[in-house]
Amino acid sequence: MDKRRTIILLGVGAVISLMITLLIWGKMARRTLEPRGEIPKKEKVTVAAYDLAWGTVLKKELVKEAFFLKDSLPAGVFSDPNRLIGRVVLYPVKTGEPILESKLAPVTVASGGVAAVIGEGKRAMAVRVDKVIGVSGFIFPGHRIDVLVTLRDKDPEKESRSGPITKTVLQNIKVLATGTEMVAETKIGPGGKKRKKPCRWM
Repeated sequence: MDKRRTIILLGVGAVISLMITLLIWGKMARRTLEPRGEIPKKEKVTVAAYDLAWGTVLKKELVKEAFFLKDSLPAGVFSDPNRLIGRVVLYPVKTGEPILESKLAPVTVASGGVAAVIGEGKRAMAVRVDKVIGVSGFIFPGHRIDVLVTLRDKDPEKESRSGPITKTVLQNIKVLATGTEMVAETKIGPGGKKRKKPCRWM
């Protein structure tokens, strides 16, 4: 009788274990088959292939295509890179950054350089500088400066009494270019250290 009771208990235990196993497996299978939500949609957009300085005329080799999440894209992106050929960049664009309509000059502007970034009703002025006036080359495009002029009297006697007069002609003026340099980019120097080096705008 004891052996038969033991066998019965073992059998009941095995059946219960099997039922529990099947129940757990069924729940896991249903979770696996349940939809996990909609897959985020991606969209192909045109981005900068290199760091682009303002005033750059876009060419085919300066842009490329990349995929971005559709819900994260700002307004004004371009899906067709051919629509950007010949457009002029008004603001710097980093490598891999989507090129937006808001960062481009109007389609009527076909030439790059300073002419593309001067606002309507404004003019650009060239100032001849040397190492002293140019602060030994530490003035770069994008900096803001004051333009001062020193006046001297043609009469040596008067000038010796009063001395030269310096007046401020322009204040808080943005530097558009220094020579043919329209942007200062970061280069990797000796020892892997980053240093600012002006690059020539072509």
